[in-house]
Parts: sequence; structure tokens; C-alpha cells
Amino acid sequence: MKFLKALLLSGIIVLVVSCSGDSTQTEVPQKGTLKITSALPQTVVKTMAAKLKDDGILGQNIDSIVVGSVRILISELKLFSVNIERPLDDNVQKTGPFVLNFDGSQVELLITSGLLPVGLYDKVKFEFHRFSASELPTYQNDPVFKDFATSDRYSVIIRGIYFIGNKPTAFTYNGTVTANLMLNILPPLQVAVNTVIVMQLNVNASDVFKKGSTVLDPTDSKNINDIDNNIKAAIKAVKK
Repeated sequence: MKFLKALLLSGIIVLVVSCSGDSTQTEVPQKGTLKITSALPQTVVKTMAAKLKDDGILGQNIDSIVVGSVRILISELKLFSVNIERPLDDNVQKTGPFVLNFDGSQVELLITSGLLPVGLYDKVKFEFHRFSASELPTYQNDPVFKDFATSDRYSVIIRGIYFIGNKPTAFTYNGTVTANLMLNILPPLQVAVNTVIVMQLNVNASDVFKKGSTVLDPTDSKNINDIDNNIKAAIKAVKK
């Protein structure tokens, strides 16, 4: 008799657990659509005025720069919901590598689009990436990644034109900066069911190639540290 009661009791427990499991499986996650874009809204860097050398001759300092494109190699992008890491849907989460592209044509470029759990998102994190030596053969013939898959293993490539007087000269700045960058989203993204939210990553050229009132020469190796640090600080995340 005791065995029968124990058997019946265990059966009830199994039934309760089974029913509880079934109800959990029927829950449908509530999600909205997120689009992440990038843009280069300000492309021109200018100095305040040309400086004279001690002998009275006009110096050969760069007086302006026009940035055509900024490309950054990224290994991962994540969003954080009120300081708590929240995984993105497979259609939205960007895990590496991918190229964050800022175009001087003033066109907003779509980075990714997909579903995101509802909630308030106030931070975005991404990692500046350099290919390891072992990764180079995988990407060196890829049209998207080949410029980053050289023996120098660049992580940032910026193309533009600098001016001394009225004379233009094309340049390419190749950086090797690496960083885990956490940005505040201003204002935060409020993702709701069946809504479309756009987050845009912006870079302003003056934030990259300027120090105080001085335009930083992208071809001068003495400016590498300043420019690399500026790049990390220049990226802003905004709600559109």
C-alpha cells in the first residue's frame, strides 16, 4: 500500500513538472526590429589660419583635410539593456569579423537589421580587431577584408585628401589600433513590439584629425598615437 501511494505521488510530480515545461515552451518572445547604420556627417577638417615661420615664409602645415571614407575592422558588436548584457537575435548580432564603414558620400550605410528583445538599450560595445597571422590566408583574397589582411594587419583604414594652400594630395591612413569600446546610446533605444528602431554610428572627421586648433598630418608618423586615440573617441552612437 505504501509502495502504491509512493508510486501515485511520483506520478503526480512528473505530471506537474511536465505540464510546467509545456507552458514554458509556448511562451513567445516579444521583439521589435532594430536597424544599425553608419554615417560620416562631417568630412572636412580645417585649421584656424596658416602660420608663418620665423623667417616670415608661409609654413607648409596642412590647412585642411577632406575625408572620403573610414573603415574599421570589428570582431563583435553587442547591445546592453540598462547595464545588463542582452544577446541579440541571430539576424542582428554581428560577430566577426565585419567592417564598420563610414562613407564620405553622406549616405547612411546599413550595417545590419533584425529582431531584438523588447527593452531599453543604453549602451553598445564593439571590439576593434586585427587579424592574426594565421587568419591572413582566409581573408587576403576577400574583397571586403583584403586591405586588412596584409602582413601589416591594419584595423583602421582612412582615405581622403589633404591640402597645403590650394594643392590637394591624396592620402591613406592605416592604423593598428585595437580596443574594446563601450559607447552610450543617446538617447537610449526603447524597443517595443512591432516597432522599427534605428541606431546610427557616426564619425566626424574633425574629431579624428584635429588636436586643439591643429590639423594632424595623416602622413606624419609622429601623429599616429594622437590619431589612433582620436578614432576611438570619435565614434558616437545616436538614436535616429
